[in-house]
Amino acid sequence: MTPEQRDELFQVSAVGLQWIAGKITIEDAQKMLGKMDDMNVGGTHSYFLDGHGFAAVFSRKEQLEQARDGIASEFHLGVEAWLTSTIPRDMFDSRLDLQRVVPGELIDGVRREGGHYFNPHNISPRGDPDMVTLLYRYQMPNDSLFDVTARIDYMGQGTDESLDDTQNFRRLTFYRDYLSADKQRQRDEARQYK
Repeated sequence: MTPEQRDELFQVSAVGLQWIAGKITIEDAQKMLGKMDDMNVGGTHSYFLDGHGFAAVFSRKEQLEQARDGIASEFHLGVEAWLTSTIPRDMFDSRLDLQRVVPGELIDGVRREGGHYFNPHNISPRGDPDMVTLLYRYQMPNDSLFDVTARIDYMGQGTDESLDDTQNFRRLTFYRDYLSADKQRQRDEARQYK
């Protein structure tokens, strides 16, 4: 991957992150990146962008978004299979202002993080055994109705040593995950007792 392709990848990723965080609309994203092909299937409205060596999808589940329930919107970006990308994981921390997930840390001053930053062998049972998944969080206001999380996948060996060699970036996904009414209530009650 050339430096120019890498810069374009981070530009598109930054726009995707701002969209997931609710800071811009899909119309704003298209003004920044150009007109995207779109499709609405089964209540999921998706916008597709072809980059130079990668592709991105902005995806919104209309019913969940209106209900503010669960993972309502996602942004996916994947590198072409034939392309080797040399993007060190530290670049995501610095260029996108993402925070590595730390088990037990406070998310919004009340809720505790349950995930782990380093996830060998992917997260799903049918995942690629050579894939290493890194989990991040994007800092939202403490009273946000949703969390913004990121999953970044690298080719590795699925061992702790793979963390030292996270160079061959393959894909990232940003999620907008709405807090349930129960979680919002628990958060509000916990703040009252602080």
